[in-house]
Amino acid sequence: MNLVIIDTLARVMAGGDENSGQDMGRIIAHCGQIQKQTGAAVMLIHHVGKDEGKGSRGHSSLSGAVDTELHIKDGVITVVKQRDGERGAKYKFELKVVELGKDAHGKIVTSCVVEQLGRVAGPRKTTTATESFELVKANGE
Repeated sequence: MNLVIIDTLARVMAGGDENSGQDMGRIIAHCGQIQKQTGAAVMLIHHVGKDEGKGSRGHSSLSGAVDTELHIKDGVITVVKQRDGERGAKYKFELKVVELGKDAHGKIVTSCVVEQLGRVAGPRKTTTATESFELVKANGE
């Protein structure tokens, strides 16, 4: 399976309003078209607002449209939403620097790879599509 990463939502909205259902709907539709045309999974990088407890910034249709929502902070990935699957799982990781080779000037080129360090004990909950809808509805969105 291939993966298309869109980094970041704010960058690709090109002046759109992330709080607008209409503008967010366009982004969701375009991600769907990329998925349909390429057969790849689409990962959209997005940021939480100033109050992290409120989750992602912008219109709630984004949360409703995603199959999997992961929050990454301080070396821990938390599964916030997994359509019809487990949520609440936490995984520790660290970035390891790897050498890719040398550039045309002989300078060493590096990148990072993710090394999973293990699962963090935490709550386990299976989310159904109905619960996801109720969660969005309960938030008044």
